[in-house]
Amino acid sequence: MPEKRILPEFQNFLISRKLVPEENVPYYAHWASKFLVFSNKNSQLELSSLVAEFFHSLQSEKNIADWQIRQAEEAVRLYLDHFKGNDVILI
Repeated sequence: MPEKRILPEFQNFLISRKLVPEENVPYYAHWASKFLVFSNKNSQLELSSLVAEFFHSLQSEKNIADWQIRQAEEAVRLYLDHFKGNDVILI
Protein backbone atom coordinates (compact mmCIF):
# COMPACT_ATOMS: atom_id res chain seq x y z
CA MET A 1 0.00 0.00 0.00
CA PRO A 2 1.30 3.49 -0.78
CA GLU A 3 2.52 5.60 2.12
CA LYS A 4 0.13 7.98 3.84
CA ARG A 5 2.87 10.65 3.91
CA ILE A 6 2.83 11.16 0.11
CA LEU A 7 1.24 14.54 -0.74
CA PRO A 8 -0.41 14.90 2.69
CA GLU A 9 -2.18 18.16 1.76
CA PHE A 10 -3.78 16.47 -1.26
CA GLN A 11 -4.81 13.51 0.87
CA ASN A 12 -6.38 15.84 3.44
CA PHE A 13 -8.17 17.66 0.62
CA LEU A 14 -9.65 14.40 -0.72
CA ILE A 15 -10.73 13.27 2.75
CA SER A 16 -12.19 16.59 3.87
CA ARG A 17 -14.32 16.88 0.72
CA LYS A 18 -15.19 13.17 0.63
CA LEU A 19 -14.12 12.97 -3.02
CA VAL A 20 -12.98 9.35 -2.82
CA PRO A 21 -13.41 6.56 -0.26
CA GLU A 22 -10.94 7.20 2.56
CA GLU A 23 -9.25 3.81 2.13
CA ASN A 24 -8.38 4.76 -1.48
CA VAL A 25 -6.90 8.17 -0.65
CA PRO A 26 -3.26 6.97 -0.37
CA TYR A 27 -3.55 5.38 -3.83
CA TYR A 28 -4.80 8.64 -5.33
CA ALA A 29 -1.88 10.46 -3.72
CA HIS A 30 0.45 7.81 -5.16
CA TRP A 31 -0.80 8.40 -8.71
CA ALA A 32 -0.67 12.18 -8.34
CA SER A 33 2.88 11.87 -7.02
CA LYS A 34 3.90 9.68 -9.98
CA PHE A 35 2.42 12.32 -12.29
CA LEU A 36 4.43 15.07 -10.57
CA VAL A 37 7.66 13.07 -10.91
CA PHE A 38 6.86 12.47 -14.59
CA SER A 39 6.11 16.19 -15.01
CA ASN A 40 9.44 17.19 -13.50
CA LYS A 41 11.28 14.87 -15.90
CA ASN A 42 9.34 16.23 -18.89
CA SER A 43 9.08 19.90 -17.96
CA GLN A 44 9.50 21.00 -21.58
CA LEU A 45 5.98 19.74 -22.38
CA GLU A 46 2.88 21.85 -21.90
CA LEU A 47 0.41 20.60 -19.29
CA SER A 48 -2.08 18.93 -21.64
CA SER A 49 0.77 17.06 -23.37
CA LEU A 50 2.21 16.05 -20.00
CA VAL A 51 -1.11 14.54 -18.99
CA ALA A 52 -1.48 12.63 -22.25
CA GLU A 53 2.11 11.37 -22.19
CA PHE A 54 1.81 10.30 -18.56
CA PHE A 55 -1.20 8.10 -19.29
CA HIS A 56 0.48 6.74 -22.40
CA SER A 57 3.48 5.75 -20.26
CA LEU A 58 1.20 4.02 -17.74
CA GLN A 59 -0.60 2.11 -20.48
CA SER A 60 2.73 0.82 -21.78
CA GLU A 61 3.65 -0.68 -18.40
CA LYS A 62 2.74 -4.37 -18.25
CA ASN A 63 2.17 -4.46 -14.47
CA ILE A 64 -0.53 -1.76 -14.36
CA ALA A 65 -4.12 -2.96 -14.79
CA ASP A 66 -6.79 -1.02 -16.69
CA TRP A 67 -8.63 -0.19 -13.46
CA GLN A 68 -5.42 1.28 -12.04
CA ILE A 69 -5.04 3.51 -15.10
CA ARG A 70 -8.63 4.70 -14.62
CA GLN A 71 -7.86 5.38 -10.95
CA ALA A 72 -4.70 7.26 -11.96
CA GLU A 73 -6.69 9.35 -14.45
CA GLU A 74 -9.21 10.28 -11.78
CA ALA A 75 -6.43 11.04 -9.28
CA VAL A 76 -4.61 13.36 -11.69
CA ARG A 77 -7.87 15.06 -12.67
CA LEU A 78 -8.74 15.65 -9.02
CA TYR A 79 -5.22 16.90 -8.31
CA LEU A 80 -5.06 19.31 -11.25
CA ASP A 81 -8.67 20.46 -11.57
CA HIS A 82 -9.78 20.55 -7.96
CA PHE A 83 -6.73 20.66 -5.71
CA LYS A 84 -4.52 22.89 -7.88
CA GLY A 85 -7.38 24.55 -9.74
CA ASN A 86 -5.99 24.15 -13.26
CA ASP A 87 -8.44 23.85 -16.15
CA VAL A 88 -7.13 20.68 -17.82
CA ILE A 89 -9.02 18.37 -20.16
CA LEU A 90 -7.89 14.75 -19.91
CA ILE A 91 -7.88 12.75 -23.11
